[in-house]
Amino acid sequence: MVFSLPSIGLILYATSGGVNPYLLSVGLGILCYGLFYLVFHDFIVHQRIKWIPKKKSRYLNRMINAHYIHHSKHTKEGCEAFGFLYAPKKYEPKREFKYRENRQATQ
Repeated sequence: MVFSLPSIGLILYATSGGVNPYLLSVGLGILCYGLFYLVFHDFIVHQRIKWIPKKKSRYLNRMINAHYIHHSKHTKEGCEAFGFLYAPKKYEPKREFKYRENRQATQ
């Protein structure tokens, strides 16, 4: 929600009275980031909407594992950081994830 206001504002300003391609690009970039974040973080990782991809790739399992490691600490000290849509091979899960049907939403 926080980044939707700058995105909407930039898109509206960039398209009113002529098109400013730079501001439009920034506004659309913020929008795309928000959509990717929503789908990956809320739908796939935290399963706030019960949607599980039919085929889970090694990449997706590594991203989910990195995200769980990132959330395992609740302070800055000792917290693991990784890229939003990239996780190094060190986050490869030791075993396959089992998705539970009646899983409660986390964090």
